[in-house]
Amino acid sequence: HARIATPAEDAELLTLVEEVHAAKNRKPYKTIIFESEKPKAMHLDNDAMAISTAKLQQRKHLKTTLAHELGHTLQAPLTRLVAFFRVSIPVAVGVATAFASAQAWRGAFKGAMLAAGALGGVVGTAIYGVLAFPHRTYRRWQEFHADKVAAEITSPEAMIAVLEDNTQHRKQPATPEKQENWLQRLSHSHPPREDRIARLQGQNKSTSTLNRGV
Repeated sequence: HARIATPAEDAELLTLVEEVHAAKNRKPYKTIIFESEKPKAMHLDNDAMAISTAKLQQRKHLKTTLAHELGHTLQAPLTRLVAFFRVSIPVAVGVATAFASAQAWRGAFKGAMLAAGALGGVVGTAIYGVLAFPHRTYRRWQEFHADKVAAEITSPEAMIAVLEDNTQHRKQPATPEKQENWLQRLSHSHPPREDRIARLQGQNKSTSTLNRGV
């Protein structure tokens, strides 16, 4: 079950949403509340934010969480473009391969057209799989960017606190006991929590230096 947040029922939440968006000179996006026992918040592709009832009840770090999701929302146009090319490139190459093979094999053997189509499908699928790696690199960059936005709106310490509390986020790998190789690291859609915290700590140091006028 889900519903759109309203001023009558969710005044406190919408006030935080407005504050977060105002910090980046943005008009507040639609906020959706959904039933879940897990404390979750997410950006939706239609420029909306969704937050679970468990997260609302928890209330801890709510403003920072909303700021993080705004960071994703700010990247929505680029995210759609990346998703478009990830799908369109394999399809285009697969179709081109099938067409070229069909022309080359026309009449050469029985079932040539079917074989050409199958080859195109295999090539397209392979390219789609290969493009998963740069796509996940982009996804990891998205998380770093959203962390940075949240730290700018609230503070680096606040975003670090969110990451430290969010120990059961299933898509966010903790630092493994055994060192991962480069291929395993590339397969993650989220950066390791320790890498995110390290960047935020660096952002905090940079901010402190600027505030001191050094």
